[in-house]
Amino acid sequence: MTEHETSHDPTADDWLDRQQQDLLDGLDSVLDIEAGLREVLLQSRNDTMTDELNAVLDVEAGLAAILPQMPEPKAQPTQHVQQLTSVEVLLAAVSPSVRIALRRHPEVLRGAEVREEIPEIYRLVDGMLNAARDLHDRGTHPVHPEWSVDASLRFSRLASTLTALLIATEGFASPRVEAEAARTAQDVLAFAEDLASAIDRASSLARKMEHLNHLTVTRGHHRSGRKSSQQAQEELRRTLSQVRDRAANLDALMVSAVYTIKGFTLECIQKLQRVLAREVGLPGFPALTLYDLRVFLDDFTTADLRDAALADVDLSGVHWSVHQTRWPEAVDVECLKGISTEVASGIYVVRSGTATIREFAELV
Repeated sequence: MTEHETSHDPTADDWLDRQQQDLLDGLDSVLDIEAGLREVLLQSRNDTMTDELNAVLDVEAGLAAILPQMPEPKAQPTQHVQQLTSVEVLLAAVSPSVRIALRRHPEVLRGAEVREEIPEIYRLVDGMLNAARDLHDRGTHPVHPEWSVDASLRFSRLASTLTALLIATEGFASPRVEAEAARTAQDVLAFAEDLASAIDRASSLARKMEHLNHLTVTRGHHRSGRKSSQQAQEELRRTLSQVRDRAANLDALMVSAVYTIKGFTLECIQKLQRVLAREVGLPGFPALTLYDLRVFLDDFTTADLRDAALADVDLSGVHWSVHQTRWPEAVDVECLKGISTEVASGIYVVRSGTATIREFAELV
């Protein structure tokens, strides 16, 4: 704002000066000149900073470092693993010769064995969770300690079976994960045995209390009988307190067990996927259900195996068709029928523990 023109009247000039100063003071209270300048200069500074950053930053390289790397496309196989959404498509993508050769691959066989046990592992864990809830409820509010004995024994049996099963499946997951799973199972088993012992002790004391009370009633309130009854009652109180304390630890123990065992089974499944992908020559392998895995490794009802290398291949569990499965000339189909079970018209399953292709070749 410029100064007003000077008049020839000093009084008027003084009045105008005061009015101009009041106006400036009023504007200062409602205007932020610095903010306005910043807003005006913002676009200009932004353009300048962008130009300067472009000179020192490689935006494409930065994005490449942040975003996940996509695998290079391969000429073979033409079908990407992510498109293998069904076992039927997978069977079409992998030749029967490759699939049946997997039946003698040690890692595939071991992985398939572990995969077969995973549903049983989860069944045991689910049973333990139910038994743990039962024990927790009864241990926290025991009406009669004998009511908890069956649940405690069931929990112990489930924990013992789970421990044995995890030991039987070791050697496929990483040593660290296997050690964690085995240690967790041992902890659960030790806890179950300790809790069962405490509940059994409480049950024995309860029966003793009933006996002493019966004697006191039938033979009179003798001092010695009352003392014994009081001692048994105090011991029962302490034992029931131990049962409650152990039951209160069930939640944390079972949460840890479920978390560890899920990690163990997931790693086993993922390793089997990696092994299968490597052996069949795919960039990856889809997650198969147990049923789909059995189909992938066992179903050869429409397979052409004439050029497959079948020496020493274990045929146990193989599904084959009299009309559509095509075997090498060395295989005696009638002999193969003799060790197989017909499950549908013309469809057979080789019985477990029978023979290999090499043995068939020696018979013909």
